Amino acid sequence: MPKIPASWMPRARMSRIIVHWTAGGYAVSALDREHYHVIIGGDGQAVRGDQPISANADPIRGAYAAHTLNCNSGSIGISVACMAGAVEEPFLAGHAPMKAVQWGALVEAVADLCQAYAIVVTPRTVLSHAEVQGTLGIRQRGKWDISRLAFDPTTIGAKACGDRLRREVSAALTARRTSPAVPSTQPQRFAAFQEPVAMSRTSAAIQRVILDAVHDTVARSSVPAEAEAAAPIAQAVIEDVVPLVLNATNSEPWYQSRVILGSATTIVSSLAALIGLAQGGSTQADLYAAPIVALLGAAFALYGRLAALKPIGAS
Repeated sequence: MPKIPASWMPRARMSRIIVHWTAGGYAVSALDREHYHVIIGGDGQAVRGDQPISANADPIRGAYAAHTLNCNSGSIGISVACMAGAVEEPFLAGHAPMKAVQWGALVEAVADLCQAYAIVVTPRTVLSHAEVQGTLGIRQRGKWDISRLAFDPTTIGAKACGDRLRREVSAALTARRTSPAVPSTQPQRFAAFQEPVAMSRTSAAIQRVILDAVHDTVARSSVPAEAEAAAPIAQAVIEDVVPLVLNATNSEPWYQSRVILGSATTIVSSLAALIGLAQGGSTQADLYAAPIVALLGAAFALYGRLAALKPIGAS
């Protein structure tokens, strides 16, 4: 079930969620509330931080929750109160090891935030503090939260823990959409949106622009729409617009290009016709003219398409 009240999630443009542990005890301290938007206590209950999530909206203006070095703008910080006295190597969980109930609450809370802020679950948008340096390229002074799970010693390393988090968050989102006990507020097609397939940089950039534009529009006080509506609206626009833009700018993969596929088909059929004429022993030149012209035309079209190495408009 959801862990974060709607009142804790004001409208704002947020790009990612970064999860942490506090390196303290199970009780949420004043210092914890100062640095994180949401903290999961030892009992699995969520505690609200001092700064609202909107304080970290990009660009930051005024006081904000400083949870990740040089990566606070557009970032939601959520932390688990645990791991006091922990040691990375050799691993010791300390006297307040993370509990399974805390991890479960973290998963549900992150799912809440993804829904509220239309954040797609990817390694760059839902990640741990330990993954920031390797994934985003922002140095973090040796931070290793969360790279071990005290309740599950078989999950080792920042990527393994991050992948598990993203997998469980995606599963939680899917369960909310399909559970008969809790009516879904999102279209079913949003399930695929949570775990996007591999895409080109151009496609990813277009999707990000659409997401930001829709989210910004929905966030305006003059627009009569709830924040939760941003994700399904963006998904609908992406499904209709992205293929058209990729085709119009020559940015689609070669195997999706209608020019390439059409030219290849013409070349094959023309060669087949020429081979058939030759095997049949035909000596009439006019019979060869049509397939030869078609073959040359297709070859030039194919050459022109493959020679366009840069998408239209690229510098």
